[in-house]
Amino acid sequence: MADDSPPSRSARPESHGEMEASYISNLQQVPLVWMRVDFQCILLMVILQRLQTLCFSSDSSLFEICRQIRIQVFVEEQGFDIGDEFDELDRTSVHALFSLSVRPNEHIGTLRYDPKKAKIGRLALLPAYRRSGIGKQMMISFERRLMDNSMSMDQGSSLSLPDSSTPVQLRLHSQLRVIGFYSKIGYEPVGPTFIGMCSCISSSLMSISQQ
Repeated sequence: MADDSPPSRSARPESHGEMEASYISNLQQVPLVWMRVDFQCILLMVILQRLQTLCFSSDSSLFEICRQIRIQVFVEEQGFDIGDEFDELDRTSVHALFSLSVRPNEHIGTLRYDPKKAKIGRLALLPAYRRSGIGKQMMISFERRLMDNSMSMDQGSSLSLPDSSTPVQLRLHSQLRVIGFYSKIGYEPVGPTFIGMCSCISSSLMSISQQ
């Protein structure tokens, strides 16, 4: 029996105009989210090369910004007691505040450094900037300042640093759930775990800072 149905669209040749219209139609169906992701990745690669790092002691007015970031991340978000979050070590530590050069007045993260024990702690990054590589860049940026022996305070302070301010290795305490983050940038777990925390030590400051 003869098939009287009209030929399918794929069975007949398309004119140049039809092919162009079909291409445009298919292109419009591509999810725009992929285009946005690609653009964001390119933009982020540029921005990360210009991470600004300020170092100061707790008697600097900038320390209040560090406090607010730590309260938001550790107290409000993670549920730590505010009485445990701030201690005497804040008074003798170097505090670092991070911002992107394109928005120098918008501070996005902080950490503190105990020069006597070569120990990093209280690394906090605001939620909007996570999972983007910025946390790693914060660590590397600070470590490079140590390697360059440039731990002089960006603001005048009463904090005195040891003469040997460039350590061979760095130490830190990591929450167990984020220990993978530190492992990727050269830190290894050492010693027993306690209260959801683990001590870590860097393989060497040189290998970390050259990443």
